[in-house]
Amino acid sequence: MSASVVFILFTVPAFMLLDTGSFLIIVLVQILLGAMLTLNDGTLASFLAEMYPTRIRYSGFAVSFNTANAVFGGTAPFVATLLISLTGNLLAPGWYLMAAATIALIAVALSTETSRKPLA
Repeated sequence: MSASVVFILFTVPAFMLLDTGSFLIIVLVQILLGAMLTLNDGTLASFLAEMYPTRIRYSGFAVSFNTANAVFGGTAPFVATLLISLTGNLLAPGWYLMAAATIALIAVALSTETSRKPLA
């Protein structure tokens, strides 16, 4: 949830800073965006594993993770280019990422906590 909140708050400002033309600022923004991503990726594996009972855990994890990566990660450059083309706004990919983070925040908030339940 914290990763989603950080993405919602800082993505568009980070994209704005990328347009400064300053090499140092661009590098710092890339480091910030990478750090924001680690908040998500560090917990994703355990979150997805806990979503499925032991009997189907590997299949459920693999299908959900890889399908989402193919659909959203694979199309991200196309969608970013399309959004910029349609809107004329170079920040459009940042707004798209914020929308995805908002959807992720809602999904995680509505998910079931399994920390005290047997996963078998």
